[in-house]
Amino acid sequence: MLSDIDFTIESGEITAIVGLSGGEKTTTFSLLERYYQPTKGSITLGNTPINTFSLHSWRGHIGNVDQESALISGTIRDKICYEIATKVEDTELERVVKTA
Repeated sequence: MLSDIDFTIESGEITAIVGLSGGEKTTTFSLLERYYQPTKGSITLGNTPINTFSLHSWRGHIGNVDQESALISGTIRDKICYEIATKVEDTELERVVKTA
Protein backbone atom coordinates (compact mmCIF):
# COMPACT_ATOMS: atom_id res chain seq x y z
CA MET A 1 0.00 0.00 0.00
CA LEU A 2 1.42 3.35 -1.04
CA SER A 3 1.31 6.01 1.67
CA ASP A 4 3.06 9.18 2.80
CA ILE A 5 4.84 9.78 -0.49
CA ASP A 6 6.08 13.22 -1.47
CA PHE A 7 8.43 14.06 -4.31
CA THR A 8 9.09 16.75 -6.90
CA ILE A 9 9.96 16.23 -10.54
CA GLU A 10 11.76 19.25 -11.92
CA SER A 11 10.53 20.84 -15.15
CA GLY A 12 12.37 19.70 -18.26
CA GLU A 13 13.98 16.73 -16.54
CA ILE A 14 13.68 13.05 -17.39
CA THR A 15 12.74 11.09 -14.29
CA ALA A 16 12.82 7.34 -13.77
CA ILE A 17 10.74 5.46 -11.24
CA VAL A 18 12.87 2.48 -10.24
CA GLY A 19 13.07 0.13 -7.29
CA LEU A 20 12.68 -3.38 -5.97
CA SER A 21 9.81 -5.66 -6.87
CA GLY A 22 6.79 -4.73 -4.75
CA GLY A 23 8.11 -1.20 -4.19
CA GLU A 24 4.91 0.45 -5.52
CA LYS A 25 6.43 1.67 -8.80
CA THR A 26 3.38 0.55 -10.77
CA THR A 27 1.02 2.16 -8.27
CA THR A 28 2.96 5.44 -8.44
CA PHE A 29 2.99 5.44 -12.23
CA SER A 30 -0.70 4.50 -12.38
CA LEU A 31 -1.51 7.50 -10.20
CA LEU A 32 0.64 9.79 -12.37
CA GLU A 33 -1.04 8.44 -15.51
CA ARG A 34 -4.46 8.96 -13.84
CA TYR A 35 -5.61 5.37 -14.14
CA TYR A 36 -7.11 6.07 -10.73
CA GLN A 37 -7.25 8.97 -8.28
CA PRO A 38 -5.47 9.11 -4.93
CA THR A 39 -7.74 8.42 -1.96
CA LYS A 40 -5.90 11.08 0.05
CA GLY A 41 -3.76 14.03 -0.95
CA SER A 42 -3.26 15.30 -4.48
CA ILE A 43 -0.92 15.26 -7.45
CA THR A 44 -0.19 18.68 -8.90
CA LEU A 45 1.70 20.32 -11.72
CA GLY A 46 2.91 23.41 -9.94
CA ASN A 47 -0.16 24.41 -7.97
CA THR A 48 -2.63 22.92 -10.47
CA PRO A 49 -4.17 19.49 -9.74
CA ILE A 50 -3.40 17.14 -12.64
CA ASN A 51 -7.04 16.09 -12.96
CA THR A 52 -7.87 19.57 -14.34
CA PHE A 53 -5.98 18.74 -17.57
CA SER A 54 -7.67 16.67 -20.26
CA LEU A 55 -6.66 13.04 -19.96
CA HIS A 56 -5.45 12.91 -23.58
CA SER A 57 -3.31 16.02 -23.13
CA TRP A 58 -1.91 14.84 -19.78
CA ARG A 59 -0.93 11.38 -21.00
CA GLY A 60 0.57 12.88 -24.15
CA HIS A 61 3.36 14.34 -22.00
CA ILE A 62 4.28 11.12 -20.22
CA GLY A 63 6.45 8.30 -21.55
CA ASN A 64 6.75 4.79 -20.22
CA VAL A 65 9.53 2.29 -20.88
CA ASP A 66 8.37 -0.96 -19.37
CA GLN A 67 10.54 -3.94 -18.45
CA GLU A 68 8.39 -6.20 -20.61
CA SER A 69 7.11 -5.46 -24.09
CA ALA A 70 3.36 -5.48 -24.33
CA LEU A 71 1.90 -6.71 -27.59
CA ILE A 72 -0.70 -4.42 -29.09
CA SER A 73 -3.37 -6.13 -31.15
CA GLY A 74 -4.13 -4.80 -34.59
CA THR A 75 -2.39 -4.22 -37.88
CA ILE A 76 1.14 -2.92 -38.43
CA ARG A 77 -0.51 0.37 -39.46
CA ASP A 78 -2.33 0.44 -36.10
CA LYS A 79 0.96 -0.05 -34.25
CA ILE A 80 2.84 2.62 -36.21
CA CYS A 81 0.00 5.14 -35.90
CA TYR A 82 -0.79 4.39 -32.24
CA GLU A 83 -1.90 7.55 -30.36
CA ILE A 84 -1.67 9.78 -33.46
CA ALA A 85 -4.71 12.02 -33.29
CA THR A 86 -4.88 12.91 -37.00
CA LYS A 87 -5.52 10.70 -40.03
CA VAL A 88 -2.28 9.39 -41.55
CA GLU A 89 -2.36 9.11 -45.34
CA ASP A 90 -0.91 5.97 -46.96
CA THR A 91 1.80 7.95 -48.76
CA GLU A 92 2.96 9.52 -45.49
CA LEU A 93 2.97 6.13 -43.76
CA GLU A 94 4.99 4.58 -46.61
CA ARG A 95 7.54 7.41 -46.39
CA VAL A 96 7.93 6.92 -42.65
CA VAL A 97 8.31 3.14 -42.99
CA LYS A 98 10.95 3.50 -45.72
CA THR A 99 12.83 6.07 -43.64
CA ALA A 100 12.81 3.79 -40.60
